[in-house]
Amino acid sequence: MGRKRLTNPKPLPELGWTPPMECVTVSALPEGPRWTYEVMHEGYRTQAIHNPTGLRLLSHNAKDISRHFAHFLPELATAIPSGAKLDGVLVALDERGNPSYQLLQNAVSNRAPLIFYPFDLLALAGRDITGLTLEERRHMLQTFLRESEGVQLSETFRGAAPDILNSARRNRLDGIVAKQEDTTYEAGQRTGAWAKLNLTRRQAFVIGGFTRGSYGFDELAVGYYRAGQLRHCALVRNGFIPDTRRAVYALMSRMISHNCPFTNLAEVAVASYKHEQIAEKLRACVWVRPELVAQFGFLGWTTSDQLRHVKFLGIRDDKHPRSVLREW
Repeated sequence: MGRKRLTNPKPLPELGWTPPMECVTVSALPEGPRWTYEVMHEGYRTQAIHNPTGLRLLSHNAKDISRHFAHFLPELATAIPSGAKLDGVLVALDERGNPSYQLLQNAVSNRAPLIFYPFDLLALAGRDITGLTLEERRHMLQTFLRESEGVQLSETFRGAAPDILNSARRNRLDGIVAKQEDTTYEAGQRTGAWAKLNLTRRQAFVIGGFTRGSYGFDELAVGYYRAGQLRHCALVRNGFIPDTRRAVYALMSRMISHNCPFTNLAEVAVASYKHEQIAEKLRACVWVRPELVAQFGFLGWTTSDQLRHVKFLGIRDDKHPRSVLREW
């Protein structure tokens, strides 16, 4: 009787990008027996996909950002099995160990320490598993991920929502994400099964113009989308060093436009107590196509929907401008 002929295993399919499941912003943490909690990491929402042809990093809006983090890919490829697709957050740390969007933006040159925090598994062995429950997907992720200094599983917590919130505040965390563990991964949807509570006032805004000044510009005109219209909400001067101003201006200079992208400038000027000064600055703005997104910190909102005490934190390559809505 002859030997059974051996055949080569079927090659793994090439995996592509999945529209990410989104969080609803809430003012109070949901709670119950099926809710779990995670730390909100300040960084780029990223999918790490390990195909037979190599490992790729894709941003929140499907942009391939692999080359920006080429030096980090070997560590990711070792941690993530071939045929797997992970959803997570990519973070760059400054010298004090704090997350920095500016360091992420310039990762090619600065070689800042990077950490990828995966929190979900979307495919394994080339097979889509988004139809499984979050509890099942997390268990598989924990089983197959090979953690390292730069690849660390995003930890989950259980407990009473007030206790989780108090602990987060004591540790000065940026926020908490709550998820229902018996739900599937609903790609591109914001169903309420995932919710986030921000503890520090930070969010992305769209850059729509600038006033001229040293190193290219003095202030940025920024806004957010509501009902498909871009609404101006701040002129931002704080948070820049000369190198950052040059880098941001280099990006904006390719997007200069004759058309103002904001739809509410008239009401902004009238509503502000410094209306004459604001109106003069807005008339002097150089407009740009609303294609550039950046992260900002701020103290709060005025009654006329303008930001108070705003600071630039860094460019966001991972967000599509049209996805930028008011979160507070």
